[in-house]
Amino acid sequence: MSEWKKYKLGEVAEITSSKRIFLADYVSNGIPFYRSKEVIERFKKSTISTELFIEKSKFEEIKNKFGAPKENDILLTSVGTIGIPFKVRKDDEFYFKDGNLTWFRNYSGQLNPDYLFYWIQSSIGKEAIGKTKIGSTQQALTIASLKQIEITVPDLTTQTQIAQILTSLDDKIELNLQMNQTLEAMAQALFKEWFVKFNFPKCLNLDSLDLPDEQDFDKEKEKNQGNQENPKNHGSDNGLPKGWKVGKLGEIVDVKGGTTPSTTIEEYWNGEFYWTTPKDLSNIQAPVLIDTERKITALGVKQISSGVMPKGTLLLSSRAPIGYIAISQVPISINQGYIAIQGKLVSNLFMLFWLKQNMDAVKSKANGSTFQEISKSNFREIETTIPSKEVLEQFDEMANPIFEKIVENVFQIQTLTQTRDTLLPKLISGKISLNYDFCD
Repeated sequence: MSEWKKYKLGEVAEITSSKRIFLADYVSNGIPFYRSKEVIERFKKSTISTELFIEKSKFEEIKNKFGAPKENDILLTSVGTIGIPFKVRKDDEFYFKDGNLTWFRNYSGQLNPDYLFYWIQSSIGKEAIGKTKIGSTQQALTIASLKQIEITVPDLTTQTQIAQILTSLDDKIELNLQMNQTLEAMAQALFKEWFVKFNFPKCLNLDSLDLPDEQDFDKEKEKNQGNQENPKNHGSDNGLPKGWKVGKLGEIVDVKGGTTPSTTIEEYWNGEFYWTTPKDLSNIQAPVLIDTERKITALGVKQISSGVMPKGTLLLSSRAPIGYIAISQVPISINQGYIAIQGKLVSNLFMLFWLKQNMDAVKSKANGSTFQEISKSNFREIETTIPSKEVLEQFDEMANPIFEKIVENVFQIQTLTQTRDTLLPKLISGKISLNYDFCD
């Protein structure tokens, strides 16, 4: 640390914001326009849900006069949820909201932008940034205060080595996330082909399935494509393969609810049993739950009628919002914001992809004045087609290895994240000495 140097952020980077974009400049499509929400999504490597755009011509005008975010620039959330960084990538093209985001660019020769990106995420950076925030109702960061923050850095070579170590871990995390997105899409496509379009694989004996003749089948497919949630469109069971029927979810699954043990009774909390609220699913990037924010004791479990449900339980958030879904990889207790599902005639894996395909139908059964909620009784009454045992077994045989790989990747992501988070403060503070040339 004796060789590390101290600078003010304003000395080693230009800190600025964007040119103001007005309501009249928004269009339905064009160049994405980021707010804090999109930056947080990019930081978490989540799917971007951009809702605002500006004209390409408007973007080019601003870019030519004032510049636009380019590779290695950093945007920092500066209102509300503050201190979340996003480092711009080579092919990114977007503009952003002034005030909500602060822009770091044009770095001096004393600072590696990757190092700055990780410094912001470190406990040291968070503490330094946190001390400059203003406001009580809504917290904010100002450009002037950010410029005065002091950062202590090693030489540029060491900065690069530290950044490479952390980047290599993040790259592996992102690769696993991308792999899981692909695997999940494969399994969902398989579900749709079999249970929406009725396009069965050659390994099945199609004669035994007694499909409708080609003309009738095409008519039924046209009616039902993308409409699995409304089996009444079949007209009758005659439009279904042999062994299939129309029924209700209550015939094929059991459902349970949960509760929250009193938070004022300490004996219920900080125990060894996993207890989940829908918040635990709000940030997951695959339909897999491996940990919970809070744990309860055996006494806490006794306050919940559904007790501890087994590993493999399918969870559906039933309110605020409806639609988070995951299969728990640990024995689990739940709060009142869930419907917990256990398959009877179908597997929980089948129901996972059924829910993904039919979430609009589930939400349509919700009611409530304060917030929308779907009750267990309404959920049981949702109509669906019930496939034959043979088809269900073959689907599970094909989908299980895909889902198992997703689960494996989720656990690996957890390990990589823990490794990165352990190394980050030690590297940024100089507690780990790098006396070697880093190589991948």
